Amino acid sequence: MPRPLVQRVAVVGCMLTLGISGCFEPRVSPSSMPTTSSTHPSPDDTLQYTNRWIENPSIDLMSPEGTFVRAAMESLDRVGVGAGSGEEAIADAGYPGFLHAFNAVRDPEEWGGNRGSINDQVGTRYWEVVELRREGDFFRTGVCSYGSAIAVKTQDGYRSSGSKPIGSATWITFGPDPALAKDKQAVPPSNQRGPERAPVLDVFGSWVITDLNVLDAAKDLPQCMSTLAPGTPSDAPKDYVVQAEPPPTLPPSPGWPDA
Repeated sequence: MPRPLVQRVAVVGCMLTLGISGCFEPRVSPSSMPTTSSTHPSPDDTLQYTNRWIENPSIDLMSPEGTFVRAAMESLDRVGVGAGSGEEAIADAGYPGFLHAFNAVRDPEEWGGNRGSINDQVGTRYWEVVELRREGDFFRTGVCSYGSAIAVKTQDGYRSSGSKPIGSATWITFGPDPALAKDKQAVPPSNQRGPERAPVLDVFGSWVITDLNVLDAAKDLPQCMSTLAPGTPSDAPKDYVVQAEPPPTLPPSPGWPDA
């Protein structure tokens, strides 16, 4: 069985930039880990970075399938930091309606709320749909996530991957819920863009994920492991680097409507 997305896609995070979901989650020493309180931080408290989607001719990001894959991947990147575990954490951290869209395609207990306490992460995560195949009523998409513009907050500063490409590859198949009759189906909305980091309403329609595989990016979608997030300094050290200032947190793109 593939490792959970939160170990790959949000390796940030996760996200799942998982990882959900992602991705890159630099290791930090126990001494640099923040102390935890009795109150579980919200996913937005921990995953402070924004999401930006790179335009690719493989998909129209403003189409219903573009809406679904964006919302699904961004939700998967978050579920590992949800409160509780399993379906409870998926419902807490995923976007509105994601628990239905997740469709128990993988064991919820392995995906939801399984990251434990992790450092806050800042910056900008980039995503790109590099392949899309129509299979009857369903869509099969290959998605890359680039985490080199994300940093983990530590006591010493902000730790990022430098100029070494850090990416993950995910194949996700989705479409109408097989459990619903055709007259009960609802297509995800199109033209979803705006200033918000996350959708306010359910944008999944009645569609669900029917297959999900987090892959060895170097073998399955090598472009995911050869691309740096836009804006990553080319002269940065190849290995992890700690800097006093965080990487920029850019506005989300395309973002989500505010109503």
